[in-house]
Amino acid sequence: MIQQKLNNNWQMHGPGEPLRPAAVPGTVYTDLLRRGEMEDPFWKDNEIRALSLMEKDYEYVTCFDAEKELLASSRILLRFDGLDTIADIYLNGTQVGAAYNMHRIWEYDVTHILKETGNELKVLLHSPPLNLSGMHLQNAGPLAPKTPWTALSTSGKPTVCLAGTGAPTCRTQVFSGK
Repeated sequence: MIQQKLNNNWQMHGPGEPLRPAAVPGTVYTDLLRRGEMEDPFWKDNEIRALSLMEKDYEYVTCFDAEKELLASSRILLRFDGLDTIADIYLNGTQVGAAYNMHRIWEYDVTHILKETGNELKVLLHSPPLNLSGMHLQNAGPLAPKTPWTALSTSGKPTVCLAGTGAPTCRTQVFSGK
């Protein structure tokens, strides 16, 4: 099997933001931390401020040339060992797939899309809180609650609890009426 790793030359940005260097493998949080664009979410109550960063989409982009041995193959797969959590994948302007689960491997056939030079790979990571909320309601059964993973919180707003690298994890504060 011929493999070409695509973990170099990545850039990322949020909506309306310029492209900035990114590390792959990595996370949105680690890229933002590395550039000083957020405070450590594991220090004191910084996690609360960090949650708002996940209320928008982020796009990761890289350009690469395909190795000649790879292009000679009868079938070429683009493989991701984890995409957190909801993502659309584009190669050379063509959507090759979508992901909706961090804890699995995703493979997409790109045999007829991959070029020898000037390939552009884009991974659009959708906002977990905004998208999982809609998915929950769309896939809910008749007995499911109408809001996702709701708990009492001091903010007075429903709290979406998500887990996974780069996605927000909630620390819900439950209080009593006494």
